[in-house]
Amino acid sequence: MIDLKRYIGKKIKVEQVWCGRLQISEGVLKKVIDFRSIFISTEAMNMEIPFAGYCSGIKRIMIVSENEVIYDNPSIPSDYKAEKEFRGFEQDSIFFDLSDDFLPK
Repeated sequence: MIDLKRYIGKKIKVEQVWCGRLQISEGVLKKVIDFRSIFISTEAMNMEIPFAGYCSGIKRIMIVSENEVIYDNPSIPSDYKAEKEFRGFEQDSIFFDLSDDFLPK
């Protein structure tokens, strides 16, 4: 995986598939947990986006100012829906660990 941590503080655009629908979010990259998730801050909220989670996955991450793709996952199609792969697991315990390291200090 590319070292996304070197882009912390940059404005990014994230193409994420959530429950079979493509969503695009823009914000400032705040934190990266390797192989798990990224944290971005928008004007309205802070959010954690998993690389691959229950019904979701990051398809592409781009630097807004340079229109440069810094992460691309061709295995995530635009209609990605991973319910079958994760059935039987507790979603909250795997993908949404709200520990004290949720946002950088």
